[in-house]
Amino acid sequence: MAKRNVELMQAIGKRIATRRLELKMTQEQAADFIGLSRPFYACIERGEKGVGADSLLKICTAFQISADYLLTGSMQPAERQYMNKLVSQLNEEQRKAALTIMESLLQACGCDLPEK
Repeated sequence: MAKRNVELMQAIGKRIATRRLELKMTQEQAADFIGLSRPFYACIERGEKGVGADSLLKICTAFQISADYLLTGSMQPAERQYMNKLVSQLNEEQRKAALTIMESLLQACGCDLPEK
C-alpha cells in the first residue's frame, strides 16, 4: 500500500481514537455503539484498515463528528466558533500576543505557518 495511504489511515485512526477517549468509551463499547465488529474497529484505530463510506458514516453519526474532520483533521465548525468567541474578548494587544503564542506553538509542533 502506498505510504501516503498508510499515513492517512493512521491519522484517521488517531482522530477516531481521540474522539472515543473524549467520550470516555472503551474500544469495545465504541465498536458496539457504532455497529462495527470489535476487531475491525480496533484495526481502524491502529490505522491498519481503511474506512469505507458506510463505516465512516456510522462513526461520524455515532461520535457526532464531521467526516471532514476525520478525513482532514480540520477544525470543526463548533471549535472554530468557540475559538472566535475566545479571541473576540481580547483587545488588540492581547490578540497580537495570542497570535505570537499560536505561531510559537505551531513551530514547536513542527508545523509550517500559513501565509498571512
